[in-house]
Amino acid sequence: MTIKEILFLTIAFVSERLGLQVFDSERLPPNSEVISLKG
Repeated sequence: MTIKEILFLTIAFVSERLGLQVFDSERLPPNSEVISLKG
């Protein structure tokens, strides 16, 4: 897998888990929250 594929899947997974639309940037959490969820 490429880095872009990994990032896309990670963002899509996190967004889905939070009940958000994948590309709705206004509703996405800050980067710090995303990092903490990945950890």
